[in-house]
Amino acid sequence: MTSDMTDLVSCEVCDTKMWTPFILPDCGHTFCQQDLEDWFAAALKQHRTAYPHYNVNAPAVNVYGLMQALPLPPYSCPKCREKVRSKPIQNFALKGLVRAIAEIAGENSPKKTTVGGSTNVWSRFFPAQ
Repeated sequence: MTSDMTDLVSCEVCDTKMWTPFILPDCGHTFCQQDLEDWFAAALKQHRTAYPHYNVNAPAVNVYGLMQALPLPPYSCPKCREKVRSKPIQNFALKGLVRAIAEIAGENSPKKTTVGGSTNVWSRFFPAQ
């Protein structure tokens, strides 16, 4: 039973337990935080080659005297490719289930790390609201 349950709480991208699972509000799929960050970072990098002046929190630019918003990066779901329009939301129910299954298997959750000291990991990808 534990093996089947482990499969259910494993990320479809990296195939490891989703210690910090995030759900994509637009399609409902859930992935681990690191894989979503990597996925969005790749899309953002590609977007910035086409729009080098893109800034997530200052999207309007002056073009010939008119303020125009640069297009947002084309973020999508790694599984279904549905467009992602809003920040992922931490899936606390799944997070608790992952920890319970790990405890049964005698595992400990990894130590929490913060990226760049930011409490909002999605602020570099999505505008502040």
